[in-house]
Amino acid sequence: VSNGVCKFSRHANYLGEILFYVGNFVAGIAVFQKPSHWILAVGGTAGIINTMLSATKRLEARQQEQYGNDAAYKTYCDKTPSLGRILGVGRF
Repeated sequence: VSNGVCKFSRHANYLGEILFYVGNFVAGIAVFQKPSHWILAVGGTAGIINTMLSATKRLEARQQEQYGNDAAYKTYCDKTPSLGRILGVGRF
């Protein structure tokens, strides 16, 4: 997992989902006419991002428990950023 999209994030699938939903939010901005549109769109997008970050945190903990003593895994973690680091919201 040192090439392709996996070299940019240990959780490329979660990153892809976040980018998809953020893209949908941005694409919809032109049609937001009422405050309720904004509230629902921002709330939904924030909810998806929170869900992905929570899942990433749990997965990171599980992988650390299972592979934490493996030198190859430590090297992989050092070279490949986690989703939280990419988004600037944590070290997990």
